[in-house]
Amino acid sequence: MTLKKTLCLLLVLVVPLACFSGCGKSKTESYNKKAQILSVDSGVVASNGKLELSWDEQLKCVLLKNLETGKVWSNIPYDAYQRGEHYSTFDIAVQNMQEYKSDKFSDEAAKISCEKIKNGVRITYYYDNVKVSVPIEYTLREDSLLMSMDASKIVEGDNNYRIYYVSPSSKFCSVLQEEEDAYIFAPYGTGALVNTGKQPDGKRRIEAAGNNVAALSTTRQVDPEESGNLQVFGIKDKQDALMCIPEDCAGAVGIHFIAGDAQSDYSNIYPVFYLVDFDDVKGRAANSGDVRQLSDRTQSVLSAGFYPLSNENADYNGMAKRYRKYLEDSGFIKEKSEKARSPYSVTVLGGVMTTSSILGIPVSTVKEMTTFKSAQDIISDISENIGIKPVVRLQGFGESGLNIGKVAGGYGFSSKLGSNSDREKLEEYCKSNSIPLYTQFEMIKYAESGSSFSYIFDSAKTATLHSAEQQGVNIPLRDFNADLAYRLLSRGKLSKAVDKLISMAEKKKISGIGISSLGEITYSDYGYGAKYSSTSLMDSDTKEYIERISKAGHKVSGSAATYFAAGLLDAVFESPLDTSGKYQLENDIPFYQMVFSDVTPLYSASINYDSNPERKIMLAAASGTGLGFSVLDKFEKAYMENNVYSLYGCVYSKNKDYIKDVVSDYAATFNAVSGSKIVRYDIIDENISKTTFENGKVVYANHSSKKAESPVGTLNGYGFKVGGEG
Repeated sequence: MTLKKTLCLLLVLVVPLACFSGCGKSKTESYNKKAQILSVDSGVVASNGKLELSWDEQLKCVLLKNLETGKVWSNIPYDAYQRGEHYSTFDIAVQNMQEYKSDKFSDEAAKISCEKIKNGVRITYYYDNVKVSVPIEYTLREDSLLMSMDASKIVEGDNNYRIYYVSPSSKFCSVLQEEEDAYIFAPYGTGALVNTGKQPDGKRRIEAAGNNVAALSTTRQVDPEESGNLQVFGIKDKQDALMCIPEDCAGAVGIHFIAGDAQSDYSNIYPVFYLVDFDDVKGRAANSGDVRQLSDRTQSVLSAGFYPLSNENADYNGMAKRYRKYLEDSGFIKEKSEKARSPYSVTVLGGVMTTSSILGIPVSTVKEMTTFKSAQDIISDISENIGIKPVVRLQGFGESGLNIGKVAGGYGFSSKLGSNSDREKLEEYCKSNSIPLYTQFEMIKYAESGSSFSYIFDSAKTATLHSAEQQGVNIPLRDFNADLAYRLLSRGKLSKAVDKLISMAEKKKISGIGISSLGEITYSDYGYGAKYSSTSLMDSDTKEYIERISKAGHKVSGSAATYFAAGLLDAVFESPLDTSGKYQLENDIPFYQMVFSDVTPLYSASINYDSNPERKIMLAAASGTGLGFSVLDKFEKAYMENNVYSLYGCVYSKNKDYIKDVVSDYAATFNAVSGSKIVRYDIIDENISKTTFENGKVVYANHSSKKAESPVGTLNGYGFKVGGEG
């Protein structure tokens, strides 16, 4: 057994014993069962000429009226409210820390107190049965209603019961199932619509626990669909719509929806505030299996803004427009002075780790697939062959190739892939030919010590203070590999890691930097107490890191970048194009591109190994997205020990003609709309979509594999065509 594994084993045995006595405790305050219950007279509590906020003392609910249309949104559906019916306006989930059982309680189990605050009301829910009280504030703003909760004001009277999450106003974004002109907008993948009516296959439901999928648990398998690129949702109800944006501590706000439930008259989508993370501990309680151990409760403010939209803005197009403004106002979208755009990007894959046996001892080494010299040859050839220069990304050129190894690939390059002189010649070639070049570095996921970062001591910690460890994927192919494991770099070490990257890039004259999962995922780190709990500061920290790299004179790219990074980067690779076929979602919409495509050049995941490339090309055309390709110089079957079979399909010599044909056909469509904002996206029928760009161009696309008629004539299966101008 290696020293590293021995130390890991000791920590596994010792750390849980040390943390059980303290981990899971939250700020304890005396719970007062006799707390004074305040009341506010029913009526208007705030108004600004556009919106009106009212309180109903009898039904204990708030009502938001759009003065332009007269539409009233409420945490009791308004038609039910008018009939005097009660729906829960507040729900909590608690865990019994003695028996490790969870319970949920609605507002019917609570005493409810209300008091007037500036431009709104503060409602406090007292649950005497579990000695918990939670305050929620509703504050009217110029064009929205802010629902916020200061977690530091929550009272847990003892440690017998701990709050896991709260669900305030789950019916605010709701619509009658019988309503025809209605749908739910959900943020999964690139964005999707959900039918609100009853369906033969029963109800549709998704519960996503916020963006915090990375360090949530050491034993829980990550579902990448849970970590949305977007934190926004909404609902349409005829000529009105209501959009909701998780704002403060947005990564800790889950987005749930339920539609077509036969047991309810309504379909709805709503935010859930997650106050803790959890971890599973084997055999903690007598006669039990795994039990859930809770982290310290966040002390942050969590909030969500409700934005009423009406008339021509009362749909997902209006939601995209308003969400973009929110990101601009928050500093997460910035105009760039220089935007190098191309119809396609090329990711050049460097090396891959393989294991061989020397005298019976397994030895891992990097096997070269593409050297720096052959990468230059490929880029030169592909540019000349197609006649269009690509945007280029180098991936897998670090010390461990494509595999996750040391932080930032060891801040160096594998000697198997060429000399530093060869690399500098590649940089100079791209610069002199105006070809954007990004060298990718994995800043968060790592699998071994090095470059002053310890695998044991410098990893993020979960709720039980275990290292945050996940099963791996092979990047950029994203094939799941259960044999690979990696840890997440401590949130407190990320700043140092970024500074080291900037210093290294200066010394090695690296022009463009790819930051991989930094900007793609959010995660907590309980090694620093409450500071980084419930993903606190992930958005603002990432923004600061991107700006720091940019100020040092480097272009910055990301991969599948989330809402707080995409608008700040110089290029985004692996941009989402669909929702990966979740059955609950009826229609994909290019919401992601509607928000970001004219601000940041976007490129799809690699087309040349996709199972249905024609469909992906059509989706790219309908959203103004550039095509992505992955290539390598040579590949041997002997490399295929890490579930990377798709790599064999990336050999450049086998893809050269295919890439030329695809890009040559696609370039005219891309160039017609490149850099122009999407102003509308319309689903004409179940097969044909229409994307209208700000420059007057329109792209019609056939989402079916069969021929279909469109306003610009017959389109082949997955065909598309540009029409309209001015």
